[in-house]
Amino acid sequence: MSYNIPKFFRGYVRIRIFGFQREKIINRFATSSILLWRIILKSNYIEMNISLTDFWRIKSILKGTHTKVKIIKKYGLPFLINKYRGRKIFVIGIFLTLTVLMILSNIVLDINVYGTERIDDEKILAVAKAAGLSKGKPEFVINYDNVVNSLYREIGDIAWLNIYQKGTSVNIDIVETVVKTSESLESTPCDIVADKKAIIHDIVTLSGVPKVKAKDVVNEGDILVSGEIDVEKDGEILKKYVHANAKIEGKMYLFIKEEQELEVAKKTYTGNVYRELQLDLHFGKFDFIKTRPQNSLFEKKERYISLDPFIKENKFGFVLNEYAEYRLEKTIYTIDEAKRRLQKKIYENISLEVSDDTRIIDVRFDYGFKGKRIMVNGIAVLIEKIGQNKTIENTETPETSETKDVP
Repeated sequence: MSYNIPKFFRGYVRIRIFGFQREKIINRFATSSILLWRIILKSNYIEMNISLTDFWRIKSILKGTHTKVKIIKKYGLPFLINKYRGRKIFVIGIFLTLTVLMILSNIVLDINVYGTERIDDEKILAVAKAAGLSKGKPEFVINYDNVVNSLYREIGDIAWLNIYQKGTSVNIDIVETVVKTSESLESTPCDIVADKKAIIHDIVTLSGVPKVKAKDVVNEGDILVSGEIDVEKDGEILKKYVHANAKIEGKMYLFIKEEQELEVAKKTYTGNVYRELQLDLHFGKFDFIKTRPQNSLFEKKERYISLDPFIKENKFGFVLNEYAEYRLEKTIYTIDEAKRRLQKKIYENISLEVSDDTRIIDVRFDYGFKGKRIMVNGIAVLIEKIGQNKTIENTETPETSETKDVP
């Protein structure tokens, strides 16, 4: 059986609360920020998991609800220590085993390089190894900033890179510099301006002067990298204009709301289809064939067959009605099931809102209860490329303007 490690270390219990005020009990727990999971609702009791610290708080919360609490099972390290407190060697062995497992889970076993075409992967791995990133090293002794700086310094064709750990693997994402294909386009002086409101997540400037840094808040139209550079010539500061180039990523937040009923009535079609025929005259309708049972639910489809092609309105002809029989089946979701359905809806909505090159680095959920309905506010943290070129219109220096005025 696999445990959630933080819950296992803190300890938790499986309890059963007998009583009939189920919604009231759950609302009280939610108001008091009591974490519950694996909830089962029955007619006369609720069964759930609750942390050991929260368990000692529920006595005051359940006051006045006329309920009875029974512990079904105990889980976690506190109970394990209490059970084996007389076997010190056994407990020490468990701690040593857990320590070894935690150390092994932080050792780098594989290094992957993505996004390279012109740059040799072996060269990247060699530079990374010289900077302290290699297989077999614990993750907590690696200085990733030093590795990033070494790669930028030793390999000139890297426009942007990102190093992150996934399990026991370290991935190096690289964007290579673009080979110049149009000198006239890239020689046009321009700034890079924000095309949307965002928080700067990362900026790597290739040419120009950066005007922002990581964690700065920018609005649409703000200059991110300036193409205007100060250069010194003969002791005088002159202006030089270049084509600004940079790799800029911005952090944005996407807010999405959803709700889920705990009791949902779904249509289940029985497969029975009934057809009825009516004669439609100007003064009324007359049934010819009627096969539909009275006490059933149906979905109706109507088709009109006109007997007079010269009458535009349907006032003379046959009406063919088709009834597909269905039953309404009530589905009751547990709170965990409802939360999973809500999370799925949130992720589906996020995928519709963002572009293909957007990275989703975090999604947070805030749940609330209203009657037999769960509501959730989803907050997605997104990383997107931001910035667009804006041509610098006036690139004349005072020196050049004076030269033009000389006859």
